[in-house]
Amino acid sequence: MILDKKLFDSSECESIINFVNSKEMVVDIGSIFTRKILTLTKENSPKWIWDKLKSFTDDLDLNIETLNDRIFIVKFNTGDFIEKHTDVWDSDLSRNRIYTLVSQLSNDSDYIGGDTFVYSGTDKVKLNKEIGSCIVFNSSMVHE
Repeated sequence: MILDKKLFDSSECESIINFVNSKEMVVDIGSIFTRKILTLTKENSPKWIWDKLKSFTDDLDLNIETLNDRIFIVKFNTGDFIEKHTDVWDSDLSRNRIYTLVSQLSNDSDYIGGDTFVYSGTDKVKLNKEIGSCIVFNSSMVHE
């Protein structure tokens, strides 16, 4: 199951980016990625983001009762990467994860590359790079 939808408008994306830019992102280097990451919680981020995500997921009719208590904002700079992986690991953070949502916050004209792909069998689905678009898929699906 892969859904390609519009989540945020351009002014909301700009607001999120401005908020993120006012915070210190953590350099996160692992075996399958190099990136900068900021973890948002309900306590440290604007309420409207959580309300928007809850309303959006309710409208998808996926029987989602609760959202994760953390949102990860990821920034990739030149040379950063993420390899193929799933979002289900044996950790408290991901043990009960069912769906993954990835949203495009930046204008696609602001960078080169940065494509997100989700693999379903032999199909390879690419995230629409239009600002505010998002893709929702089963967390057990391979993506990069």
